[in-house]
Amino acid sequence: KGVPGALRTTQCASALRTLSGQFSDPSELLERTNREFHKRVGATHRFVTLFLMVIDVEKGIARYASAGHPTPLLINSTTGISRWLEEASGFPLGIVAEAQYDSHEFQLTAGDTVLIFSDGLTDARNHDDVLYGEAHIQTSVESLNAVTVNSVLERTRSDVERYMNGKEAADDMTIVVTKFTGKGSV
Repeated sequence: KGVPGALRTTQCASALRTLSGQFSDPSELLERTNREFHKRVGATHRFVTLFLMVIDVEKGIARYASAGHPTPLLINSTTGISRWLEEASGFPLGIVAEAQYDSHEFQLTAGDTVLIFSDGLTDARNHDDVLYGEAHIQTSVESLNAVTVNSVLERTRSDVERYMNGKEAADDMTIVVTKFTGKGSV
């Protein structure tokens, strides 16, 4: 949040970029990034959540690990049915120097879409102070006629804005949507 959050994000991104060429396993890359980030932030109790996914575009295999980030939603473009990915939550980066992270994988088929978001989305509240939550996200995307990157992004964004009905967000909301178009590309 604000300038301090932007500085932490920059520090974490720098460590991640430096190490990304050395490690292809998401859990190992998170462990090494965490150690480096922890050295930089020390005992400040500052942290960053991160979801890391590596896609083998030739085989359609996605491998992922999470450092305290919300679990993403996988949307099957053929059926329009969505499911939450297997939870892979570890400590956010920077809290514990020797944190360990679990990798998980799943098979992508052409047209599958993954919705990744920050907790600011699920933590959005309406005027009755009720959380937006994961169920609203899933219901919103499953009501789409066509699953495209833009339709998922716009539906999610407009649905949370409608839910909040003019109430100011307490946290930032980041949404990333990626679609696997088939073997050899994303």
